[in-house]
Amino acid sequence: MGTLIIRFGQILVLLLGFGLQAQPQLSFLGTLPQEIRETSGLMFYNGKVYTHNDSGSEAVIYEIDTLNFSIRRTIQINGAQNIDWEDLARDERYLYIGDIGNNLGARTDLRIYRVLLSELDTGTAATAEVISYSYADQTVFDAETDSDWDAEALISYGDELIVFTKQWQSLGTVAYTLPKTPGDYIAQRAGSNAINGLVTGAAYHTGSEVVYFVGYSTLLQPFLYRLTDLATPFSLTGSGQRFNLDIGFAQIEAIAAIDENNYLLSSEAFSRDSPPITLNPSLFSLQTEDIVEEPEDNGDTGEETVSTQLSVFVPFGTKTLEYTLQTNREVIGWEIFDTTGRRVDGLIGDQNTGNQIDISALSSSVYYLAFYLRGTTIAKPFFLD
Repeated sequence: MGTLIIRFGQILVLLLGFGLQAQPQLSFLGTLPQEIRETSGLMFYNGKVYTHNDSGSEAVIYEIDTLNFSIRRTIQINGAQNIDWEDLARDERYLYIGDIGNNLGARTDLRIYRVLLSELDTGTAATAEVISYSYADQTVFDAETDSDWDAEALISYGDELIVFTKQWQSLGTVAYTLPKTPGDYIAQRAGSNAINGLVTGAAYHTGSEVVYFVGYSTLLQPFLYRLTDLATPFSLTGSGQRFNLDIGFAQIEAIAAIDENNYLLSSEAFSRDSPPITLNPSLFSLQTEDIVEEPEDNGDTGEETVSTQLSVFVPFGTKTLEYTLQTNREVIGWEIFDTTGRRVDGLIGDQNTGNQIDISALSSSVYYLAFYLRGTTIAKPFFLD
C-alpha cells in the first residue's frame, strides 16, 4: 500500500520506498483579483484572510474569500495614509500595519498603524493609532536607488514590534525593535543576518516560537528562511535554515501564520519584457512540522487515545457528501482534492457546513476530503459515480 502524506492545500501520494523530502512544499491555492495585484501584507485572523496593496494605494484592508479568492469586504482605515504599506502583524488584540517601505532610504515619516482587531470583525471602516519611529543608527538620508534602509517585514514579539530591513545592496536583513504603544520612538538595532536575499515578509507564531521570512533573490527566485532558538529580548542571532521555493519565478511578498504548522503566502503581479515574464498575484499554502504532537496515553493499557475520527459517505444517487468528524481539536478548515492533488473545493476558517457538502460540480472520480485541525490533519477518500 502507499503512504498518504497530507500537505496543507496539497495531497502527495508517496509509494513505499520513497521518503518525504526535507525541501518545503509550497502549494498554489489560487489567483488573487487584479484589485490587489500589489498584495504586500497578509494576515489570518478569526478564520479570515486579510491583505493590502503597497505604495500609493488606498488606506484599505481587503478580506479575501478563502474559496474563490475574490474580495469579500473592503475596510477603510481611518486616520491612516498608505505611503508604502509593506506588511501586517497582529497580537491577541491589535492589527499592526507597517508603513515602512523606504526604497530610497530617505523617509523621515516611517510609521506603524495600530488597529483594534475587533473593528475588523464587521463593518467597512476601522480607526488607526500611530506609532512613529526612526532607526537609531541611520544618519544619512540622501536619496539613492535601492537602499539598505528599505523594510518590508514586521512581526509582533511579546511586548515589542520588530521591523526587518530589506537590504538591496547587502542582501541581508537587520532587526529593529520598538514598543507597541502609540508614540514617537527610536527603533533599536537587534542584530543582523546575511540571509542572501531580499526579505519581503515575516511571520511569528507563539506556539512554535519560530520566525519565517520570505523573499526572493535578485533573479526573482523565491525563498523561505526559518529562524529558531529565539531569545528574549529579541536578537537576530538564532539558528537559521534557508530553502529555495520550487515554484518558478515569483515575487513572494508576504507570509501569515494560520497555526503552528500552517501558513499562507502571497505574491504580487509582475511583468518584465526581457526576458519576458508575466506573473499573476497569487496565494499559496505551506505546512511545516514545527510542532509534532505525541500520541495521548490511555492510562496503563499502552493503547493510544483516538481523539479524532472522520467518516465520509455519498448516498446513492445524490451529489452530496455526508461526513462525521469527531475531534477535540479546533477545526481550521477543509478542502477536497482530486487524485492529482488539485484542490477542487474548500473553506478556510468557516467550517460550519452542517455535516454535508455539495459536490454537484464534481465529475465521477476518486477524491479526498481533508480537515485541517490545530496541530494535525485528517483525510478520507470517497468515490463519486
